[in-house]
Amino acid sequence: MAQPLGESHKRFLQTMMVNGIIDGAKVRALHRHCSHYAHDKPNEFIEVINAQLQPMFMQIRKGMSEEDGLQYHALMDLIVDSDNGSASSTDILNCMEPYIRMLYQDQVKVCIFTSQCQMCENPTCGIKIHTPCVARYFKGRTDP
Repeated sequence: MAQPLGESHKRFLQTMMVNGIIDGAKVRALHRHCSHYAHDKPNEFIEVINAQLQPMFMQIRKGMSEEDGLQYHALMDLIVDSDNGSASSTDILNCMEPYIRMLYQDQVKVCIFTSQCQMCENPTCGIKIHTPCVARYFKGRTDP
């Protein structure tokens, strides 16, 4: 049985509902502000909330921004395929894109050419990698 939501979980969830998308640093600050338990980690705290949101097909999800490489958390409405009870991330993004563009008009930036990616210099390769991922992968390497 899922742990019931305490007042701290409810405050956290209410803030997520108001803001929609919050960067990782603000999530940690919000967790410290809402949580009364020093041993509680933000991910464990969010798992308790997600367990209660699951019957409503909602979840707080974490992802990396293609633009700046930072982690963000968002309250998501999950899209479920009735055949197997799951949905691909591509399906979710395709469905959510118009909503995200409408809701966050001033914050959504779209590159019509590369979607913030770098392409391998080898013309036969064709691999595309997000710019923040390239920076992280090659960081500290002497031989790229």
